[in-house]
Amino acid sequence: MAARRSTKVHAAVLLFTAMLLLAAGPNWEAMVKSSWSHADVVLPTACLLLCVLLVTLPRAPHSTARNTSTLLPSSAPAVVFLSNYPCWVKGLVPKLQLVTSRLLVVSNKTELQEFCKEVGCDFMLFPLCSDSLSFARICKEDATYRSQVEAVYAALRDWAPDFLVAAGFHVLPPHAVTIPGQAALNFHPSKLPLYRGGLPFQAQILRGETRLECCVHVMTDIIDDAQDVLARGVEISLEGKTTQQLFEEVGQLFPELVLEAIETIQQRKTRRAEAAEPSVVGQGDLPHSFGVKAETWIDETGEKKRSNAGVLSRVRIEWEEDSAVDIERACRAFTVQGFKGLFTDYEAAPCRMTHCALLPELAPRAPRAPGTVLWANGGRCAVATKDGRAVLLTLDAEATAEVVVGGKFESVTLVSTWLQKPFTDRVKGRKRFE
Repeated sequence: MAARRSTKVHAAVLLFTAMLLLAAGPNWEAMVKSSWSHADVVLPTACLLLCVLLVTLPRAPHSTARNTSTLLPSSAPAVVFLSNYPCWVKGLVPKLQLVTSRLLVVSNKTELQEFCKEVGCDFMLFPLCSDSLSFARICKEDATYRSQVEAVYAALRDWAPDFLVAAGFHVLPPHAVTIPGQAALNFHPSKLPLYRGGLPFQAQILRGETRLECCVHVMTDIIDDAQDVLARGVEISLEGKTTQQLFEEVGQLFPELVLEAIETIQQRKTRRAEAAEPSVVGQGDLPHSFGVKAETWIDETGEKKRSNAGVLSRVRIEWEEDSAVDIERACRAFTVQGFKGLFTDYEAAPCRMTHCALLPELAPRAPRAPGTVLWANGGRCAVATKDGRAVLLTLDAEATAEVVVGGKFESVTLVSTWLQKPFTDRVKGRKRFE
């Protein structure tokens, strides 16, 4: 009713202004010159009314604002958001607060407790895992840690959420996926079923993908199950970007996908168990993003052997196998906060690469063995690669040995030693992530 009254008032003001301007007549300029008796009243009054009309006209809402009036049913949902990436938490929480009745953030990052307090949502600290990529194995082997984790799951069940949303969190066991009343959702930065696993940014950079598409799907007991993808989008370029840059860019864009997924579930008007039968999605030989993917065999002595064909097999430069492009991609893929990064050895000591740039092909008359230093200046050096090109490497400031022209990089240190993660070594000659 108030909106209709406002419209009628503005229409009346507009009509009255038009009448005043008509009253001034077609020769209003001459009228102004000849006499103020009429013009000094009519024209200023008309201008004043036009200003009032423009100032008081109701403004349309911003075109990019989400219409939340159709998002929620009569009662707003209670949501648990699980993430160990502070930049993603800070990007999504303000959006979730607009559409939830209760919101709880679960994370192993203690600094998020103060953030949640400031914005007015609940926080629960998740037990810190010594190796996030081996979360399931550690829960199985470490009884103390497992009991701490199970205590959190019990508390979440008591909290009784409608939705559980995970983004950059551990792989949840089946009994945790059933905690929410409506659905457990997971944000994954790939076009599922492609690149299932814990290192999707790294895997896509390593394989030379040019664009990345994200999605939100319903969680099941299958890791990154693509049977029920609720929302797709947030397509961004991978060209020249590091994993750290992708984390930050995606963190600003993915909240809308999460809201869309929640809306989709609510509009189904049925519980998860009553939903339509999903179509079968193949997830076999597609490219993956698992950090460790075991390849096993029996050698000639009858002993069982194991080699890693997962993403982490690419953390070490293999000078006899890697092209210049391979090394440049690997450097970008493993440049991310909290990770040790791409490495090789110089004078029997491991050293980390902080940046890599491609250089032109070497002159045919001056071929060099892969790993040979062609130029060096402080912490930067040009190194020959197996394909006749060279890469310009920037070494970590903690590198102990001085790199000199004619010296040679040779990868000797094991990946498991460098990362302090078991089962990450790849046996020479066996399959490697590619």
